[in-house]
Amino acid sequence: MGCETEACGNLIYIWVEFLSLGSRKADALTLTNTEERLQRITKLPRKTVLLMREGVSLETDLSRPILDSMAQSVADRLDLADEFVSMGQALMRSRTDLSRAAIARFYYAMYHAMRAASYQHFEGDDNQAHSDLSSKGVPPDYPSFRIAANELKNARILRNEADYEQYPFNRSYFKSQAKNLKPIAIAFVQTARSYVTSKGNLYS
Repeated sequence: MGCETEACGNLIYIWVEFLSLGSRKADALTLTNTEERLQRITKLPRKTVLLMREGVSLETDLSRPILDSMAQSVADRLDLADEFVSMGQALMRSRTDLSRAAIARFYYAMYHAMRAASYQHFEGDDNQAHSDLSSKGVPPDYPSFRIAANELKNARILRNEADYEQYPFNRSYFKSQAKNLKPIAIAFVQTARSYVTSKGNLYS
């Protein structure tokens, strides 16, 4: 049956318009780059604002970009790792048996070396806790990262023994452990520095 009356024609027009509403897309909100950034600022929580202001303050006070200062801090931590290696070696040369202390220095050399590498990769010091550093702080692209994680973990366990366990009385155990840990720590720190340098850190 056809539709020849004006009223019928109007109903068809209204129905077509109604169906077309679902296919129409609302005009997208278009902002300039400046407006987008200003809009972001309007939605920032106070904590984020304070952190951003601190970043600006750091760049102003240090007269350098924040990323440049971060790279410097990574290199400085690697230097600390080198210093601890040297301290461990000096302790092992002592006439008095200082093997326990040497183990601690070797471990902390490894700890600071990996902490520097982790900071370089993740751009933050989120894994500074000793257990976290070996379990999730080793960068996924770090050379032989599983081996490195295990070496760091084992060195931490040995350091805990050296620092907290009063036994055994026989000093040969810790003396032997310090001797074994020494080359591991030296190579570990060297690998960390090479890794950081490969990431473009000009200070390392």
